[in-house]
Amino acid sequence: MYIDDAQLELLLNKKKEKIGYPAYDWIDAFLSGITFIITTVFASFENYKYISENSIKLLCVLFGSIFIIRGIYMFIKSIKHKYNHENLLADIKGIDKTAHRFSIIAVRDTFNDYPKKFLLYYDERWQCDFFFSFKTVDGDNVRKITENLSNELQIETCNIKLDYKDEMIHSKYSVSDKMNKIYEHKLYFANISNFNDLIKNEQFEINGKKFKWMTIEQMEQDKTIQEKNTDIVEFVKTFA
Repeated sequence: MYIDDAQLELLLNKKKEKIGYPAYDWIDAFLSGITFIITTVFASFENYKYISENSIKLLCVLFGSIFIIRGIYMFIKSIKHKYNHENLLADIKGIDKTAHRFSIIAVRDTFNDYPKKFLLYYDERWQCDFFFSFKTVDGDNVRKITENLSNELQIETCNIKLDYKDEMIHSKYSVSDKMNKIYEHKLYFANISNFNDLIKNEQFEINGKKFKWMTIEQMEQDKTIQEKNTDIVEFVKTFA
């Protein structure tokens, strides 16, 4: 997540009255007050100057009552707000400035003795070759990526294994929106155990979509890729 420090501080200050009253914390304060009062009632005190034993006990009872009242107050707060760590996490996610979350998938030519190329697809809108990229989903992201990659390459999911590498949060200029946006990219390397003959070709098409194999060096020499996707190329290169 990408969160502004000032916004986080503002959120915590706003929610500070709701934090710290879990459902059972009131019990300690309540029982402490009851125990203190019971102990005081059955205890014996000597008169102190002009203060009688009963007066001392009364003061102790009042002091214990403060604990009881505090326990009741904490109980009411916990019931009224029911604000816990999950609520706080949800609020923090609400001020997350990350605009787009994508999972980048790097597929290597492991059918060769010396794998050195990655599989890219051609994006008609951007007129550029890209690594596979799917929106990151909450929950079982790996399963969803595997299914998407299976559909793209017409390969059974049982032949695809994903290896998570790293996460990168960075600011990038959006050409379509003409502004900088915050992106969260998760990088996976896909290990495919059974490539069909079509995919082994240097260039091929599946359902009208164009694919090609390229080395990192070739991507670095491609002006269009460097202009539109150099950050991702460098990200993958770190683990190539």
